[in-house]
Amino acid sequence: MLSLVTAPATEPISLDDAKAHLRVDHTSENDLITSLITSFRAMVDGVDGTLNRALITQTWDLLLDAFPCGDEYIEIPLPPLQSIESFTYKDTDGEVQTLTSSDYFLDQVSEPARLYPAYGTSWPAALSQANSVTVRFVAGYGDDASDIPEDIILAGKLVIGHFYSNRSSQELPPAASHLLRKYRV
Repeated sequence: MLSLVTAPATEPISLDDAKAHLRVDHTSENDLITSLITSFRAMVDGVDGTLNRALITQTWDLLLDAFPCGDEYIEIPLPPLQSIESFTYKDTDGEVQTLTSSDYFLDQVSEPARLYPAYGTSWPAALSQANSVTVRFVAGYGDDASDIPEDIILAGKLVIGHFYSNRSSQELPPAASHLLRKYRV
């Protein structure tokens, strides 16, 4: 289970950038354009997005009912992973314990990233209870839109432009789908 702790501080495309792409100089449709930007982000970003990625920096809790068996890994969703903020679990006595970076190996080369127990060890025994293991992580390309791959930004502008011009359309522009395809997890 994933729980959002800190939402992105900004949208992946600014109102000014979207208006420049649309060649809109007036302010009368700012609300509509802002809504289209938000809709694009909701369509692709986060746990419910089609890319299954985090675009702008955001913090999540990954909640598990138990550790995997032995030395199996824990997959950290919503790449790219920036960092592990904390890694806690309830031991068999119900006490919260904290794992430090020396207790696990973080594979950030893989996408999504994976956590393994430190070499030669296995995961500790956790209380058999819902949400007994919590991995708090920070994900996203960075703090602002300039950190996001240009193909995703261009796809967003195409989607915004398409729905701005075709307000009753329910189809995504094929070029946008093509640009986003390689970023799907």
